[in-house]
Amino acid sequence: MDRLIEMRERGMSISAIAREIECDRKTVRKWLSEGRFRPKKLGPRRSGKLDQHKEYIMRRLGEGVFNTAVLLRELRAQGYLGGRSILKDFVSPFRQQRQVQATVRFETPPGEQVQMDWGECGELEEDGVSRKVYCFSLVLGYSRMLYAEFVTQRDVDTMIGCVLRGFKYFGGLPKTILTDNMSQVTPGRDADEQPRWNQRFLDFTRHYGLTVRLCRFRRPATKGKIESGVGYVKGNFLPGVREVFSLADLNAQLRAWLADTANCRVHGTTHELPIRRLPDEHLRPLTGVPEFDTAKHLRRRVSRDCYVDVETNRYSVPWIHAGRDVTVRIASEGLLEVLWDGTSIARHQVVAGRYQLVTDPRHFEGLPMGESRPVNRFRLPVAAPSVEVRPLSAYEALAEVGDR
Repeated sequence: MDRLIEMRERGMSISAIAREIECDRKTVRKWLSEGRFRPKKLGPRRSGKLDQHKEYIMRRLGEGVFNTAVLLRELRAQGYLGGRSILKDFVSPFRQQRQVQATVRFETPPGEQVQMDWGECGELEEDGVSRKVYCFSLVLGYSRMLYAEFVTQRDVDTMIGCVLRGFKYFGGLPKTILTDNMSQVTPGRDADEQPRWNQRFLDFTRHYGLTVRLCRFRRPATKGKIESGVGYVKGNFLPGVREVFSLADLNAQLRAWLADTANCRVHGTTHELPIRRLPDEHLRPLTGVPEFDTAKHLRRRVSRDCYVDVETNRYSVPWIHAGRDVTVRIASEGLLEVLWDGTSIARHQVVAGRYQLVTDPRHFEGLPMGESRPVNRFRLPVAAPSVEVRPLSAYEALAEVGDR
C-alpha cells in the first residue's frame, strides 16, 4: 500500500499507476479508496518498454530536459519502441512546476504583425574565446512561422540584420512589429512617459514602412507568441544539440531544425503547420525596396602606429592617415572597411578571437625609415629669411675701419 500512496503523492494518475504495476485501473482505484493493497493478486511484474531507458531519462531530466518530444526523439534513436504517453506519465512527476497566469489571447489577422525577442542561451567557445550566445527570434502572428538566429552581440545593428534576414526567410514584410521595451528599440521614456526611439532602429522601420508597437512594461504575455517561440528554441532545439564547432555551425543546425521541425509540426494553438499557413499571410513583397544598410558603423581614431581597434582586434590603415578620425564599417558578411571623408582607405576580413593583429604590408609602403612615427603630414614649408646682398668691397672697407 505504501508503494501506491508514494506513486499517488508523486502526482501519478490512476492510469499511470495501473500501467506501472500492470493492473486494471478500477482495481487501483478500489485499493486506494479502501486503503488496502493486495499484491498476491498481482502476477510477476514484467519489464516495461521504458525500463532499460529510465537511467538515461533521469540523467537528461537532471540536465533540465523535460520536453518529452525531445526525449522521445532521442529514445527512438536508442531503440525505444514504446509510445509518448508512457514517457509523459513517467516524466510528469518530475516536471518543474511553473506558475500559470490567466491571460486573454489576441489573434492577429494575416500579414498584420510579427513579434520579436531575445533570449540568453549560455556560452560558446570559438577559437579559444568563450562568448555569450543570444537567440534572436521572430514569429509571424497569424501563421506562427518562426525564424531564429544565434548571435554573440545584442546591439541595434546586429538586431536590424537579424530582423531583415528574418523577413527574407518569410519572403515578405508584415505591417507592424511588436516588441518589448528593449534598449535597441527605446533607451527610455521622456518626461511625458513617451518612448524615446533609437534613431537607427527608427530609420530601419521607416525605410520598410513598419509600424512599431511596444508591449506594456513587465507584461511579457502581451507578446506571448514570441515568448513561446523563444522557449520553444531553448526547450526543443538546444537540448538536442550535441556538438558545436562554431557559431556558423550552430546556426546551420538551427536552420535545419526550423525547416524540419519547428515550421513543419502541427502548432498547438492553430492546429495547422506554420509552413502551410505562411502563404495566407500575404506579406508585402521585399522586391522593389532598396535594401537597408545593415552594416555596423563605428567611429575610431587611427593610432600612431597606424591601426584601428575593433572588439580588441587591430586592423592596419595606410600610414598617411595616422591620427585621423575615421569610420569603420562592418558588413554582415564579415568585411571590415575603413572610411575617411567618405572614401574607402582600407579593407580587411573580420577575424575571430581576441587581440589579433591584422596587417596589410601595403599600408606601410613609403613610410620614411628611421622615423619612430609617421612624418607630420601637416608640416608647412618654412620660407628662407630675406638677406641683403652686398659687394665684397663693402666688407673690406669695414675691416679697414676696424684696424684703425
